[in-house]
Amino acid sequence: GAADAPDWDWEPDDEIMELRVISSHLCGRIVRWHIIARRELTVGDLLRALARRSQLTPTPLNERALMMVELLHNKLHKTFAPSMKLERFRKDDCLVVYEIPPLPSDAGAHRRPILVACHARLARDPSTRLFVEKGEEALRDLVSLPLLFQVPAGISEANLYEFAHAGFYRPGTAVGYSRGAAARRGPPA
Repeated sequence: GAADAPDWDWEPDDEIMELRVISSHLCGRIVRWHIIARRELTVGDLLRALARRSQLTPTPLNERALMMVELLHNKLHKTFAPSMKLERFRKDDCLVVYEIPPLPSDAGAHRRPILVACHARLARDPSTRLFVEKGEEALRDLVSLPLLFQVPAGISEANLYEFAHAGFYRPGTAVGYSRGAAARRGPPA
């Protein structure tokens, strides 16, 4: 009878949530993840699960090098501690898991590193929405995911550029381009 009738007012478990997360790998690969998780889990739990799942992909993530952030209008908005509960997130949050390059052992790793975010901008003519010629006035729109890396605390501005150049353009490093690409393009200028 009535006990066998479907309950049309039934709602899925309120303790389950849905998130969309992007992972940005050291090699430059970007992967989109659709995640269904329990609300009481933490960011650390999510990062461990993503690292385990990524082992099945061509570019597995290093669990010890992961950080989750929120982007707002393509800008780095917040970073999240591993202890933060997932219940604080909404389905439409722009969440990105970055695999942050580790600091070299001689880079002052005994001190807490500083996180650096670099945002790409495209120039466009505000009246036409087209790109403009060099020297013309233009708006600079933020595009894509910001580049995120860490530097030693107390680094000088001059050393920052040297550090970034050595880390990003050194052939054969995890962050720089591959040995094959380096051989095709030649060493960086």
